[in-house]
Amino acid sequence: MVDSAATIITVLGDSNITLEAGCFYDAASAKCYTIAHRNAPAISNGTVDQNVPGTYTIIYSFTDSTGNPANEIHRTIHVADTTAPLINLIGDANLTHLASTTFIDQGANWTDLVDGNGTADANGTVDQNTPGTYHIIYSVTDS
Repeated sequence: MVDSAATIITVLGDSNITLEAGCFYDAASAKCYTIAHRNAPAISNGTVDQNVPGTYTIIYSFTDSTGNPANEIHRTIHVADTTAPLINLIGDANLTHLASTTFIDQGANWTDLVDGNGTADANGTVDQNTPGTYHIIYSVTDS
């Protein structure tokens, strides 16, 4: 008896996925179904770098033991960076400072899922010789 049944690949999960950059990507598997080969694992080709925004393709293929190939199935993964960096103040957000003494800004740091971390940009000044309320605004833009 010759097995001439077509091999069919069924991808588990969506074939088009959007993944937040920096988050773990679990390559959802695919299974192959034929009369003789129930639940055989498909072969996947391609990689996803969850830390680099872009579009990635995983190609699933399978040939059964009698040489019947399945039509390839493609899964597209869009890695997107939609999460803003997080800014963390060093020290207190509200300070009382003695006039006529040197003011040293402690600054702020930032962390980002894709870009790592660094020192936030500061915008604003304190005139240490003039009593008053001053604001320093920290910002950062990720790549």
